[in-house]
Amino acid sequence: MPSTIRVSIELNTFFGYATRWTPGSYYSLLTWFVLGVGASFEFPLVIVLLVWLGFMTTAFLKKYRRHAIVVIFIIAAIVTPTPDPFVQTMFAAPLYLLYEVAIIASSRVEKRKAAFRIG
Repeated sequence: MPSTIRVSIELNTFFGYATRWTPGSYYSLLTWFVLGVGASFEFPLVIVLLVWLGFMTTAFLKKYRRHAIVVIFIIAAIVTPTPDPFVQTMFAAPLYLLYEVAIIASSRVEKRKAAFRIG
């Protein structure tokens, strides 16, 4: 978190803005940052849970992979504070990797469910 604050201060100074941090704004930033990162790492778990419950299939996840990439980049554009495509890509790339991990884990869940039904 200190590096995030440092970069924010440096960018504000570079663009000529005054930095006015208050304890409330700092803790608000810290809270939302931690919640956002935590929620993004829960993303694969939610997908696997939806597959396990039968609301989604891995075929569905694979078929709509391109749509997922667009949604991930839209989320990255909303969450990142700058309109810089590099920063958005740096945020979107791990989310896309987590999406792929969710597809792999979901396929294992489907195989185990199928084996359980047969056996």
